Amino acid sequence: MRAGRSQEKVYDFGVFDVSENGVGILVGEELFAWLERIGVGDRLEGVELSAPWTIVKVDGTVRHKSMMHKGKYGGYRLLGIELDEKFEHYA
Repeated sequence: MRAGRSQEKVYDFGVFDVSENGVGILVGEELFAWLERIGVGDRLEGVELSAPWTIVKVDGTVRHKSMMHKGKYGGYRLLGIELDEKFEHYA
């Protein structure tokens, strides 16, 4: 993901959930400041998602930012991204 218009930084996030319409990205405490710069409704372009069998670049819109309160991911933030194109062949 791009950190700004003129620079590119690579962030390695965990994927919490994938559906044909979107993806939920886990954000740990070390990147909370980065997450604060992103708002609901913001466009994300060229997000690279990878799995052992494929790498896909997608565009989408941030639909929610949530705090995970309980369980294994308690303390993480969840970034929900609605993808522009269906993800059905990969999900």
